[in-house]
Amino acid sequence: MSNLLAHSFNALASEVNPTSEARANDELSSESSDYSPSTVNGVSFQTVIDNPVLQIPEPGSEQSTPVRFGLQLTNNTEAVVRFGLIPYHRLFLQIFQSDGVSISQSLSSEGVIPLTEECPFVIQAGETRIIWVQASLFWDKENLRMQRWPWLELENLKAGDYTAQFHYNGFGGAPFCIKSGTYPLEILDDLWTGQVSAAPISFLLFSP
Repeated sequence: MSNLLAHSFNALASEVNPTSEARANDELSSESSDYSPSTVNGVSFQTVIDNPVLQIPEPGSEQSTPVRFGLQLTNNTEAVVRFGLIPYHRLFLQIFQSDGVSISQSLSSEGVIPLTEECPFVIQAGETRIIWVQASLFWDKENLRMQRWPWLELENLKAGDYTAQFHYNGFGGAPFCIKSGTYPLEILDDLWTGQVSAAPISFLLFSP
């Protein structure tokens, strides 16, 4: 199996939405942005990362460096806020070089590949939750890549400073949840709606 296929398979097989206990520990260890959170319709959105300093693997090796970007959501209201199943065509992760140029590639947005199996995705009043996207930094021959299909595809990376930023589009309407053995379908008519660009986060790629 090629380096590229192996990393794609491992990324898809990895868990991106930990259990409540694991998520709580992750939230304590995550690095948040220096920017103020972006707040829309009572919910604050912030891009976070579990490790803002990422070591580039040795060139030519099959080693990889794991990286997790997170969308941190805080419910600032006094009521429960609900989101539909969060698929990748509603959530876009954008990466910028230090000069402000976006290097994220546009990926297919057909179909639904959710980041979380929770439906609806519920945030209690005053609660903060993080939705994680796990990627890998690795060499593909002489090409330094960061990949997490279908979320992220970066090529020809170099050591230096970068910025990550999530964008979320809550369409509204009447989405539904499919629960095994449950009929009829659960219609979700009270979901959070809005469009937001979360506060960004900086990170560093360095060669040892």
